[in-house]
Amino acid sequence: MDIVNGYIRQCSILVTVKDLVRMGSVLANGGVDAQTGKRLLNRSVVRQVLSVMMSCGMYDAAGDWLTTVGIPAKSGVAGGILGVLPGQVSIAAFSPKLDEHGNSVRGIDMMERLSRDMGLHLMEGTPSAQTIVQSHYRTGQDASLSVYVLRGVLKFTEAEMLLRIFQREPVDQSTIIIDLTQISLIHDVGKRMFLEGVDRLIDDGHSLLLVDPEQRLDHARTHKDRVLHVYQDLDDLLEQKKRSSQLNQ
Repeated sequence: MDIVNGYIRQCSILVTVKDLVRMGSVLANGGVDAQTGKRLLNRSVVRQVLSVMMSCGMYDAAGDWLTTVGIPAKSGVAGGILGVLPGQVSIAAFSPKLDEHGNSVRGIDMMERLSRDMGLHLMEGTPSAQTIVQSHYRTGQDASLSVYVLRGVLKFTEAEMLLRIFQREPVDQSTIIIDLTQISLIHDVGKRMFLEGVDRLIDDGHSLLLVDPEQRLDHARTHKDRVLHVYQDLDDLLEQKKRSSQLNQ
């Protein structure tokens, strides 16, 4: 009876897309509810659930889903789709029109586009987003320079983590230096999110300086068409700022 009652509650018409996403977030977070910090599922259970979702969660279309979307998912005949990428993201969609396999037509289109545009396919093997910031330190007179040294790849999950880190910067008129020298790849969505983060920092009053010798951003303009100052070497930039500070004194 407990199993049947649980199934009926999950099929309730009162369940929203936000509810589905929160359910999926527990699986994406290794069994821990991110909002409460409480462990709801053992990691072994999460692995088993995601394995079943990946192998047969989309009914007879599971094989095509694996190759085109690459996100463990479960569909429902009411038109819902719940996708979970371990350690990265939970995605949900709801649209009642179904295809011949009993899966949401628009939900599939949306998930395919998100996977393609954001590089979310499970088989792409994105490195951990936790490593995007190699180091962060403050220097200069009165620690007025905040320096971020980035490394690895800048895709959706890494950019999302980076935006969270940027949010910790106090609202003031300090200068922020971001070193992209050790970034090996910038995905299109990572670039868009990064520039959005830069815009937010500038809106908060900061001055932004980029070290991008490989010109990985292609151009130095933000979404708000702000022109950014780009430098070739971090040490040279810091030396320039040091000399400038001495002259001002």
